[in-house]
Amino acid sequence: MHCDPIPELGITNRNRDVFEIALVRVAVAKHIPILGICRSALVINVALGGTVYQDLKSQFPQKPFKHHQLAPGNQPTHFVSVKLDSHLFKAVGDDVFVNSRHHQALRTFPRN
Repeated sequence: MHCDPIPELGITNRNRDVFEIALVRVAVAKHIPILGICRSALVINVALGGTVYQDLKSQFPQKPFKHHQLAPGNQPTHFVSVKLDSHLFKAVGDDVFVNSRHHQALRTFPRN
């Protein structure tokens, strides 16, 4: 499903999007494991046929969580737990200190 950009989406980089979507599709075709966090999770979802909320504030006004942290965007403000028996845990450990800037989110998921 293709959706036209909404004004609240802001500035995008089409060349980057096209390139990253192509990388995801090649990785999936070659059965190469990939991990997407934040923007890259959105790219993976779109590359495989899903959609995203382009702007949570305007498209999902129910606001079930805090969308933006008060601190600068590159400053971590809270911890997240990582599943103990995961590959990610082996790479980064548990209780990773992260930031939160939720401008977009997964909306629909790809069908297999």
